Amino acid sequence: MTQIEIIELFYSVIDKPFLLAFLIILTTFILEDLATTTAALIAAQTDVHILVPLLSLFAGIVIGDIGLYGLGRYANRYKFLQKFIHSENMERASKMLDKNLILAVLGSRFLPGMRLPTYTAIGMFEISFSKFLGVVIIAVTIWTGILFSLFYMLGSAAEEILGMYKWYALTSLIIILIAGPKVYRYLKK
Repeated sequence: MTQIEIIELFYSVIDKPFLLAFLIILTTFILEDLATTTAALIAAQTDVHILVPLLSLFAGIVIGDIGLYGLGRYANRYKFLQKFIHSENMERASKMLDKNLILAVLGSRFLPGMRLPTYTAIGMFEISFSKFLGVVIIAVTIWTGILFSLFYMLGSAAEEILGMYKWYALTSLIIILIAGPKVYRYLKK
């Protein structure tokens, strides 16, 4: 199924909010950015209540992230992996990942291709699920909120304006939002 067909499918079920929500959730597992941008455009251009696509996105992304964590936890059942996981180097990596969980989750959320290895490793090292889930919820709220809002407010023009630079623009915005107050406090001293 092509991206255009997915978008057309979303628009074909606008009058069925539960089906639309289900399709958005499913699409987040395959093409998260497409699901996010399309859901925002649907909310902006149709009578669908904004909470249907927004909460569907949030749920789908969080469920997907939990699935990656679970995949890592499941990997611990295999004896041939246990020797690798519990080696001295991996124990150090596990402690470092646990200590820097917030940075690891936020960083992997904003760097394409990093969620699978990072979240799976977090599960494999059996880092606290509740800590992981808390950080994931915060990261997804920030990421989805920014991307959804951007496309909701600017509509199709946002995709044309940002194009392939959207990752850089959004990553820069996040860095500014996180580091900005700290830099300001530092410079104010």
